[in-house]
Amino acid sequence: MLAVLLGAAFGALTSLVNAASSHAASPCGGSVLRVLSMAVDSGWAWAGLAVALGALSATRTGTGRTQDSRDSRGSTPPATRARSAAALAGALGLLAATTAYYALDALLGAGPFTDPEATGWWMASALLGPVLGLIGAGWWRTDLLGLLTRLTLPLGAGLQMLVLSPVEGPQVPVEAHVARWLVLLAATAGTAVLLVRHLRARRLRVSAPAA
Repeated sequence: MLAVLLGAAFGALTSLVNAASSHAASPCGGSVLRVLSMAVDSGWAWAGLAVALGALSATRTGTGRTQDSRDSRGSTPPATRARSAAALAGALGLLAATTAYYALDALLGAGPFTDPEATGWWMASALLGPVLGLIGAGWWRTDLLGLLTRLTLPLGAGLQMLVLSPVEGPQVPVEAHVARWLVLLAATAGTAVLLVRHLRARRLRVSAPAA
């Protein structure tokens, strides 16, 4: 299943970035990898993975970009089929990502494959993965609900950097500040782009009958 492959790739890549950031040969390269590690190995990125997999699964199931898409038999595919596929993709993707992450950590000597932390993340993946996948199922909607679905990723990333940012403690590394501001800037830019695109598309739909 594509969601499992993509999830496993994401988890393995995150583990590799974390390991590389700790064993970088040059100070400059190590700083860049640590910034990338702090930005990617965060809750918003893992949640965004499940949302993206839900959106991809809904598209592959047949929802597509429009509300009136048809399957090969000329009938509208049931919405429940798309939502079920999206929920399953979110759960399986996060479970695969968590498994690959801790498996590669164990191979690289960064930690055990099974411990209370890993068990907690597996449980969180099974519980939150379907919810996040369902959110992703509404990605291609053209109404307000679709906009809110698309905004979950940038708003979630920005909120985490403001509330649960890596900039904590008496001695904060420079990389943590850089990672925080890069994510905040990207979240702000992404939110602005999504809002502008939604408003432009809405204006075009409203003016279309008069054209």
